[in-house]
Amino acid sequence: MRYIAVDKEAIPYRTRIRLDGRTFTLVFHYNTDGDFFTVDISRGDFVSYGNKLVLDRPLLRFLKPCMPDCVLLPLAEDAGVTWVGWNELGENVFLYLFCEDAIRRLVEAIDREALDS
Repeated sequence: MRYIAVDKEAIPYRTRIRLDGRTFTLVFHYNTDGDFFTVDISRGDFVSYGNKLVLDRPLLRFLKPCMPDCVLLPLAEDAGVTWVGWNELGENVFLYLFCEDAIRRLVEAIDREALDS
């Protein structure tokens, strides 16, 4: 698991991440009317535009075969948060990158928690 920092003050904010020896460019945008963020993801000729950041919803898993077995996942530290807006991102909502092994461990932990309750 890796934290992906987003500099909201630099929107449109561009960063690069390296996965499985390949470099991907992420460009974050903010929609002021709707108070939400989107991210464009590119690598070479592959581009996926306008992927909306939605709390607790994985992003990237549908971009096969261009992406490794990874997902971007906006998660909230506070259970009362329901949105990934300007006031939330970087304050109590953070963007994490989970790759295959981390995803498997996360699912196993969720399954164990469900069995214990």
